[in-house]
This record gives sequence, C-alpha cells and structure tokens, in this order.
Amino acid sequence: MEAEQERQEQVRGATDRALEAATGMLARWEDERDRSPLDRVVEAELRSRRYLNSFERRWVGDLVFNTVRFLRRQTWLLDALALPVTPEGLAWLGACAPGMPDGTPPLIPLTFRRTSPLVPWEALKAALARLPGPDDPRAFLRITLSYSDPMAKELEEQLGAEAVPAGVALNAQAPATLRVNVLRASREQVQAVLPEAKPTTYSPWGLELPRRANLYDLPGFREGWYEAQEEASQLVAILADPRPGQTVVEVGAGAGGKTLALAALMGGRGRLVALDSSEARLEELRKRVRRANAHGIRTLALPTDTEGKWLPSGAAAKALEQLQGRAGVVFCDMPCTGSGILRRSPDAKWREYDLSAFARLQQTLLTQASALVAPGGVLLYVTCAFERAQNEAVIGAFLASPSGSDFALDLVAPRFIAACRRAAVLASSRTESRIAEEESYRGEEARLAVLSAGPYLRSWPHRHGLDAFFAACLKKAEPSRGKLELPVPHLQSQ
Repeated sequence: MEAEQERQEQVRGATDRALEAATGMLARWEDERDRSPLDRVVEAELRSRRYLNSFERRWVGDLVFNTVRFLRRQTWLLDALALPVTPEGLAWLGACAPGMPDGTPPLIPLTFRRTSPLVPWEALKAALARLPGPDDPRAFLRITLSYSDPMAKELEEQLGAEAVPAGVALNAQAPATLRVNVLRASREQVQAVLPEAKPTTYSPWGLELPRRANLYDLPGFREGWYEAQEEASQLVAILADPRPGQTVVEVGAGAGGKTLALAALMGGRGRLVALDSSEARLEELRKRVRRANAHGIRTLALPTDTEGKWLPSGAAAKALEQLQGRAGVVFCDMPCTGSGILRRSPDAKWREYDLSAFARLQQTLLTQASALVAPGGVLLYVTCAFERAQNEAVIGAFLASPSGSDFALDLVAPRFIAACRRAAVLASSRTESRIAEEESYRGEEARLAVLSAGPYLRSWPHRHGLDAFFAACLKKAEPSRGKLELPVPHLQSQ
C-alpha cells in the first residue's frame, strides 16, 4: 500500500514543466560532467526553478539521477529506436522507460499535455524486450545494468559469478543512514525522537530511516544529535579506534564526516588535526564542528601540486613539521574514483579515469602521511572504491618502498571487533545498556568478521548492504630494544 502511494505521488510530479526542468538538468550535467558532480548540478538547478512544487521537484530529481545511473542503457534504447541521443530524448525515455536496479524493463505510458511520445508505445515496448537479459551476463551487466566496460570487467575479474548481483546492488538507491553523535546524544535518545529509525546492521552508532527525509526538518538534527553518514563510512572511522589523549591526523578530511566520528571516539580529549587541500571544505568542517560540540580539532590547509605533493608554507609548514613522527593514528581518506558509492553518486560510472594516475596520487599521499606516524602507531588507508589498483596494489607498492619499510600490514579483524565494542559502549546512555552493548559485541565476532576476511576491511552492497569501501591498517614498528652496549675504557699499556 505504501509503495503504491509513493508511486502515485511520483506520478503527480510528471508535468510538462518538470520534464522541461529534467531536460535542462541533463543538458547542464553533460556540459559540466568533468568538473561538477551530479548532485551539485541538480541542487543548483532546483534552486533556480523555485516554481516547481514538491511533487515535481522529487520527480525531477529521481528522473535525472536514474537517467544518469542507466545512461548506457538509455543510449542503447534511443539507438534501437533510431532516435538521436539528446537531453530531450533522455528525459522523455527516463520518464516512460526508467532503468531498474534488477534490470526489469518497465513501461510507464505517461501522458503530458504539451509533450507527445517520441515513438509509439508498441515500438518502445518492443525495444525494451530486446534489452540483454540475465542469460547473457556480460551484455546484461554492461547494457541493461549500465556499466562502463572497465568497471564491468573489474567486477567480473574480482567477483566472478557475483558480478551481476553486485551490479544490481550498486544500482539500488542507498538507504538514508544517520550516525549518532555520541558527544551530544545516545542512540536511545535519537531513537526516542525518531521512532521509525532502526539500528544499522554493523555500526553501533548507526540508524537507518525508512525513507529519505530533509534532515533539517527532523527533531534533534539542529541540536547536533546526529549526522547523515553511510554505514560503511561510519565503520572505517570506528576502525581507526583513536583514544582520548592521542594525537590523531586525518589526511583528506574534506567537509568532516569522518573527522567528527574520530573526534567522538576521542571524547573531545587529545589533538585531532584535519588536513585537506581545500580551504572551502575545511570551512564547512569548522561549521559542523561547532554544531557537533566536538573539541580538540585543528584544521590545516595544505596546497598540493598535480602529483599530490604537499606544498606548505609559513605557519602550515611549521605545523606539519611538528607533526612528524608524533601521531598515534594517521587516517588517510584517499581521493579515488568513487566507484564504491555508485548508489549515491551514479555519475561516477561515466567519469573518465586514469587508474594509474590515481594510484600514483594515492601512493604519494600515503608516503607523506606515513612520516607523521609515531613508532608503534597506526596508518589507516581508506577508499570508497572497489578497483584493486586503488587498494591492494597501492598497499603492496607502499610496503615494498623505502617509506614502507618500517610498516607491516596489521590484520583488521581483531582491531575492528574491539573498536566496534568500544564504540557501542560510547553510544549507550545507561549503565545497564552500556554493559549490554559491550556483551552483545562480544558475540559479534562472526558477523563483523564477514567485513574483514583476509587482512583488509572490504564491504559490498550485495553482500553486506553497504557501500563498497576498502580499508587497510598498517602498523609502524617500535624502536628495537637491543642489548645495551657500554663503552669499553681504553687501557693504556704499562
């Protein structure tokens, strides 16, 4: 009943002016796709089209995101119908024959007042029937599920028979997930004001909403009780397991989603330095810090050259020098292709990437970050991408380099389970609940271990219901304590 009501509400937004707005958004995205992510294009276009009502705005947003997600499929259909690939054609096709995560070919014969069907409905139905099916998994993954050749090949080589299920899951819309800010509230408190929210499967700090919502309108958001953060993103921050009183450095802090989680784990005690190349992103982080009531956070803007080499000067150079070899945890949130977050950013499918260039950039940043780690400290490497060239290959190259000679790969599972247990205690408000949470996580080894099979943490939407993240934990050797050698006095001959 609820699904049918939602479908009816979506159809209410299917007006001529909404279709025109979708056409304009797709045209703008095509012009700016190399420099502007899809969500910013849609946000900017909706701001300039305030005449659209709430139903139209939702319909337009869903249509544009779905069309970009299934761009290869929609282009194939337009070619099959002998129609030009234009924003107008893509928008109409996206309205009447949208792509579906599982590849089923729906036909929605919408009637617009001023826009006629581009082809007869029977012709569109026949074209949909010719889309490759699951019996041809190679073509199904590339055309019907709409993946680029390199991305499809990576899924096939890495997952084998699971490539199609992974493609289906990466096409699904991600759930709306919150991270409770344990500096201001407990998970019980947030659930009390958001009774429809359900605890996440793995993160002890997560809550999943039943549907998308405007967070600013929800109780507790303005008070800083929670942030929007996908569950895998929460888990890699928890894996860092920083302790109160430590010096912690985050490389690639951005707007601060993981920074705030790290600060909460530290309980506002210690020093957390957030590094990023963009002053604008760090300014957004500073705004969020105030709302979250997080303390001990310092931001440091570090310009870089095209290869990722830091170019500090003045006070920034001095601050960076003082961090050398001092950090107990260095958390590297690496720039990457974003292939693991296609559920949220489907336009990442169609960006042209040079994976070798990304790997060189990641290697440069990891090498620089490693110099900040104290003896016995931890270097955490994180991406939201599934390509091995950005993950295992980078770790292997670093460990084989002179900079990596003092580091060893640390198995993720023990650290991850212990960190989740500690985070669960922080998320609970009552003593008996804290004990219960801690005890519950003592029996969670098997469930959490599915995310950390082998030396790394790896999540997949088709296996775990999470974005595809990768994390590796590298530990720096302690100084060797050999036998103490006392100087032998020189004896003069008599």
